Amino acid sequence: MNTQSAAIQPEAQASFKTIAGGALSDGGRGVAAISDGLLTEKEAAAYLRIKVRQLYNWRVSGMIPYIRIGKALRYRKSAIDQTLERFTRGPAC
Repeated sequence: MNTQSAAIQPEAQASFKTIAGGALSDGGRGVAAISDGLLTEKEAAAYLRIKVRQLYNWRVSGMIPYIRIGKALRYRKSAIDQTLERFTRGPAC
């Protein structure tokens, strides 16, 4: 190992820990979810603090917008936030 690659490696490890430690980590694949990007079912359910089955029920009933990419389902964080605003009752906190 040369000294240049040894100097870069700790920086790369530090940035990976920052990415993997975020609320929307990717399960260890090394690529973080974009803060306003597409969320998987598990990520969207975790974001909403509900079970995946409840997210499924909301999707089927048309409450939550989603995107189908082949067999995969994705949810836009911004669309989820807008949906929550629509269903918010009473004064905003």
